[in-house]
Amino acid sequence: AISTGVTGNATPSRTVMMILNNSFSDDNGRQKIYEMANELIQNGGAFGHGVYGDRYVIGRQFSWGYSHNLFLEWFVSFGYIGGTLVSAAYLYMVFRMYLTNQDLEWQCIFTVFFTNNLRLLVSDSFWYNKFFWGLLMVYILWMQTRRRRAFVFAWQAG
Repeated sequence: AISTGVTGNATPSRTVMMILNNSFSDDNGRQKIYEMANELIQNGGAFGHGVYGDRYVIGRQFSWGYSHNLFLEWFVSFGYIGGTLVSAAYLYMVFRMYLTNQDLEWQCIFTVFFTNNLRLLVSDSFWYNKFFWGLLMVYILWMQTRRRRAFVFAWQAG
């Protein structure tokens, strides 16, 4: 009854159903996946297991065989060195755009893509998440726009 009112005639989302069933905070196997990913990180060394490195091990036990966490996935795939570099670059990009952007249109675009990236902390894989790659492109385009404006301003001043 409530689920029909919340979801209408559409197929109810798993998240909505979990909230309605008071099972939203249930583990759903993620703790085991995180443990497996951490073990892969420890065994992966400086350069990790490579692209989709978590799929072979986690996929044997779970049909959705990936780390379910952006940072775990990076460290499994790219190891300590690559995981640190990719994580630092991502965090730098996000904080730089969030803290220095003064343009309302870019702020709105950033907000849409960034908030959709938050799900990567508990679900999905960055490899095929369109909002992850979209956020990367938003940052690149924003940087190009900033450089172009700085060049035009310098040209007009000089």
